[in-house]
Amino acid sequence: MNKATISFLIICFLLSTSIFAQGDGPRAYLLAPKNVSGISAKWLSMNQNIIPAGSALVPGADIDVDVFPIGLFHTFSIGGRIAQVIAVVTPGSATASATKVPPSFPFPKTSLDASGFSDGFVGFKLGLFGAPALNAVEFAKAPMRFSVFGEARYWYSGSYESSKLFNLGTNRGTFQFLVPMAIPLNNNRAHATWLEIAPSISFFGANNDPSRNPVPGSTQVEKVTQAPLFIIENHLSHNFTPKFWVVGNLRFQQGGQTSADGVKDDNTMSILGGGAGLGYQLLPFLGAYADYGGIITGDNNAKSNMFRLSVTFTYLNKKKLEAEMKAKAQAAAPMVPVIVDTDNDGIADANDKCPTQAGTEKYGGCPVPDTDGDGINDENDKCPTVAGTAKYNGCPVPDTDGDGINDENDKCPTVAGTAKYEGCPIPDTDGDGINDENDRCPKVAGIAGNLGCPELILYYKREEATLNAEDKANLDKVVAFLTNNPDINIILEGHTSTLGDAKYNQTLSEKRANNSVAYLVSKGIDKSRLNAIGFGEQYPIGDNSKEEGRAQSRRTVVKVSQ
Repeated sequence: MNKATISFLIICFLLSTSIFAQGDGPRAYLLAPKNVSGISAKWLSMNQNIIPAGSALVPGADIDVDVFPIGLFHTFSIGGRIAQVIAVVTPGSATASATKVPPSFPFPKTSLDASGFSDGFVGFKLGLFGAPALNAVEFAKAPMRFSVFGEARYWYSGSYESSKLFNLGTNRGTFQFLVPMAIPLNNNRAHATWLEIAPSISFFGANNDPSRNPVPGSTQVEKVTQAPLFIIENHLSHNFTPKFWVVGNLRFQQGGQTSADGVKDDNTMSILGGGAGLGYQLLPFLGAYADYGGIITGDNNAKSNMFRLSVTFTYLNKKKLEAEMKAKAQAAAPMVPVIVDTDNDGIADANDKCPTQAGTEKYGGCPVPDTDGDGINDENDKCPTVAGTAKYNGCPVPDTDGDGINDENDKCPTVAGTAKYEGCPIPDTDGDGINDENDRCPKVAGIAGNLGCPELILYYKREEATLNAEDKANLDKVVAFLTNNPDINIILEGHTSTLGDAKYNQTLSEKRANNSVAYLVSKGIDKSRLNAIGFGEQYPIGDNSKEEGRAQSRRTVVKVSQ
């Protein structure tokens, strides 16, 4: 069922939640869709001097009533007109007392209680004018309209025992005939304004076994009758929102005089009552209504105050509705030749090269090709032979720097890098041109020959191996470096110039390296981290035939171990 239909059903439920109300209440006389069923549960709390069942006035009585009418209803079609059947049971309780009453109502001054069932009824209503039997979809599309109905009810007696002076039931049958009408004052269902007018007349049967009157001096009554009662009920309601509405009620009733064995009582009713209420649609299938009212004016000291709370559940047979709508659509559809189109692409199988796959006329009924299989057809694919993504119009995610990491995953899309660094180059923290992975001193600028660490050279005078103050200051820097980098070991390489005996120079170079190691150890550096090597005159620097070159060769070089 499409969205529009669902919205119609919701409107239908909103309009049908008050299909029945005791007495009868607002929105009881509005046109409703057919095939709607429901149950209505109410609570009526009243204080009055009118018998709770039978509508008979007892001027000197004071009656408190709590009843709970429960009604079942169903709408259907008869000859294209809306029809409705209703059945109501009314459990409850009441308390009554009186000071002066007619003989047909023998209430004592003391209080009496009654419980059980008040009178209930079964009824039938039929649309007479402006009340077609529409299904929920048709009803929701139809304009608000003036409607007139005819309704007949038979009221049956509730709980009654002639031995009791006060009963909820009346021990008689009653026929009630109504001609309710609904008048729309606008044509906006979401903010509907309705005027309902419901004239009715009730004809009461006789109670041939009235309650005995044990009060001294009273006469035993054999038969109680009641004159017809005319009622006209009016409701003016308005929806402020599709779910919330308010109402003003006005009710006039005339007649209903009782007689005891032909002797008329002075209790004819001529009463005008009114009240106000509000309703709210709690769920699409559940509505609630509450109102309060009383007698505005009336003769014979009539009094009545009533609070009413109603909850109504409605049910619509969706399967039946769908079947009806489908049948109507099929009946209205013109006869057309049967054309087989298995894949529903608008191209008959006889002309479809791919009859089981929806396609286009351009490709003979086959789908638009996708050469690279990337889910983007060739007509929309800027790279039809290379798999790509929709974001890049069918092309692969670009790799601007060509490092094999696409730009969406590359934090340095314009500079070639590695996956480990999310597409960026290996960092060179100290900026010495040696990346951190190959730099043993990544935070201190150094040289490639010393694995990225700074190179320290100590120079000596001819034939000397002792450390001067400057040498010690430089070695103190090595101490600090090694302390801050406990995972680094170093090599101390001793060298000499080529001047002199080679064996002497070898010993001198070793002494120079060992003196540096001894100093570092004295400063707390573990000797296992230090390796002293003497190279003698093997690696001179510069021209050793001159003093300048020989001075550069007399040295100890501090290097980081591999």
